[in-house]
Amino acid sequence: LIAAGMLSHLFFPEASFWVQTGIAITMVWFTVLICNAPAAQGNIVNLIGGTCKVIVLLALVIGGLTYVNQHGAANELTLETMMPKFDEGFRDAPTLVCLIVGAETVACMGGALKIPRRNIPLGLMIALSIIFSVWAKHLGRFF
Repeated sequence: LIAAGMLSHLFFPEASFWVQTGIAITMVWFTVLICNAPAAQGNIVNLIGGTCKVIVLLALVIGGLTYVNQHGAANELTLETMMPKFDEGFRDAPTLVCLIVGAETVACMGGALKIPRRNIPLGLMIALSIIFSVWAKHLGRFF
């Protein structure tokens, strides 16, 4: 519903509640069709989505660097200010939630894996353990 509201405000500012509801229902059914598609077609959607994310991220990085070069940074950019601090950890929780979206992609590939009931949770736990240990190692340097 939030995405439908944003789309209607961006492209159809005068859209009524029912138009926004129609957009939301269309998006839900589009998602259902993609999720029920064979793995090969689902992988194409993941490839397109991943490529779009990389393009947007690169545009943001290049735009940000260009702005900083022309106007200067709004905040002090030093190694100390960029390092994570334990008391500020929950501020980054939304970023972690967005990163977990990849777990849904892995779960959709269950049919292509041998013993998916074992391998999907095992792979997720190994990946999360590696991420947590790297994060804890870097965080431990600053206490």
